[in-house]
Amino acid sequence: MSKRGLLFFCLLLVTALLTGCAAWWPWSETQPAPPLPDKPDNMRETVFYLPDEAWQYIIPVRFNIPWEDGIARAALNLMIEGRMPPEFSAAGLAPLLPAGTEILGLTIRDGLARVDFNRAFLRYLPVRERQLLRALTFTLTEFPTVNRVEIMVEGQKLPAPTGAAAGVVLNREDGLNLEGACGNQDKRGRVTLYFLHKTGQRSFFVPVTRHVPPAAERIKTAVRELLRGPARDSALSGAVPPGLTLLQTELAGGRLRLHLSGEQPSGTQPEADRLRDQMALTLTELSGITEVEVLLNGNPLQIPGVSFPPVFSRPQTWNEIAAGS
Repeated sequence: MSKRGLLFFCLLLVTALLTGCAAWWPWSETQPAPPLPDKPDNMRETVFYLPDEAWQYIIPVRFNIPWEDGIARAALNLMIEGRMPPEFSAAGLAPLLPAGTEILGLTIRDGLARVDFNRAFLRYLPVRERQLLRALTFTLTEFPTVNRVEIMVEGQKLPAPTGAAAGVVLNREDGLNLEGACGNQDKRGRVTLYFLHKTGQRSFFVPVTRHVPPAAERIKTAVRELLRGPARDSALSGAVPPGLTLLQTELAGGRLRLHLSGEQPSGTQPEADRLRDQMALTLTELSGITEVEVLLNGNPLQIPGVSFPPVFSRPQTWNEIAAGS
């Protein structure tokens, strides 16, 4: 072999060795390591509005489902009797849609979700119609691209079993879990309050729509109604201790400061957490409020032996149902 050929061979050998080492040689500061592959994450937290077993209340629950195109259709499919995840049944919830219901089409355009069901959809009990339609509306309007809902049956705007007008466009303005004759009252005089409802072994926060005088100050009214608690004839309970009275409210920069009077409350950490979350869920429903601060008799609210934050916002996790639970 000539000198030129030997030199060429040596260069090839060195190149091969360096290339082979690249697979195991430690990465230096001047040679950044390749990016790690993204962790697979094909699950999406989805909010379902489902009735309890007795159909007393519609309850929002948070549950992770696999992400897919047409996620809204996938969510509705899981609300059909016979297709509902067992975790929902174990939590004391009932399917919203009758067995045999099929979704023939679902389109979303300009904020309007138009859902086309087969005729099996109409097998629901007429007395449950208002709850069913509101639960459908609230579930679909949890998706950011939806603010209105229209229900069709096999491509037609058919009258509902109760004889309700066909083709009505639904939204959240009518509220959820209306108390008494609230449905016949002025919509401007309503507040949404959160109370607790026990189903099986679980307690869930339930939004309730209560009628109040239309001219009332909404923040003060909401606080007073929250302190008043659930209606006497309801199956709901509250975490707010009795005997508290509202003195005044202050709203600045999104923070609502409540001045209350009453006796020092007591309780366990779970009870304190429920009190915090019930207040936060109710008051952050009101426009302009993102944080809540509670003063009792002029001092930050404290509960002996437990932790209660001086300022808190809407909880990030509530009414969650874990897969496999």
